[in-house]
Parts: sequence; structure tokens; C-alpha cells
Amino acid sequence: MPSRTIIIVICAAAAVLVGGGVATVVGASDRPGPVMTANGQVLLNRGIHDAGLGGCSVDKTRSPDAQADAPVTIRNETGVIVATGKLGAGIALRDEGCEFPIRVEGVPVGSASFTVAIGDGDPTTVSAESLFSEFTLYPH
Repeated sequence: MPSRTIIIVICAAAAVLVGGGVATVVGASDRPGPVMTANGQVLLNRGIHDAGLGGCSVDKTRSPDAQADAPVTIRNETGVIVATGKLGAGIALRDEGCEFPIRVEGVPVGSASFTVAIGDGDPTTVSAESLFSEFTLYPH
């Protein structure tokens, strides 16, 4: 009798494991659609930054959110946050200002436009085409 109990327990455990595997496979088919990477930059004019030694020092009173590692929030047309990232390190441009690269992976496709916000700054509307190719934000 004890061996029969062991066989029943093993069969029950196997059924649970197989059932769990089926649930995982079914759950995998519920994934959201395709995603892409947002590529762009924040461009500051010379009056807002000081390019020194190849880097950028931003005047925090004029553009407090434009700094390396500042949060980047991307929302779809309905205002739902769909992806987040961070600004890259500032790069001094020859007499043209300062550029902070933006690269946010995992943005779901499907919206005609998105909004992009840097830190607590006002969001800027960007077309899907621009968001997934190359866009530029100009903070005030």
C-alpha cells in the first residue's frame, strides 16, 4: 500500500508540473506586440550650457532637467507610460550647443504619436516616425 501512495503522489506532482508548463506557454502568447527603440537627443543652445573639456555643464536655473541620467518618460496617445529611460552624458558641440543622447528600448509600436518628457519638464509630442528614427527636443 505505501508504494501505491508514492506512485499517486508522483503522478500528481507530474500533473502539476505539466500544467504549469502549459500555463507558461499560454501566457507567452499574450505578450504585447512588436517594440522598437526610441532614438533622439536633447539639444541646448550656448546660453544654457557651458561646454568645457568636452563635456557640458548645464545652467540648472534655465534647464534643470537636462543632465546626464535624467529620467526620460515616453507615453502613448492615451497618456499611458509605455517606456522609460535616461539621458546620456552631454556632448559639447562646436559652437552649436550641447547634446544629450536619448535611447529608450522597448517602446511598443501602434501609436501615431507619443509624448516624451525629460525629468519633470513639460512633455513634447513626437510622431511615431520621428521617435523611431531620430528626434530632437529643444528645452526652453
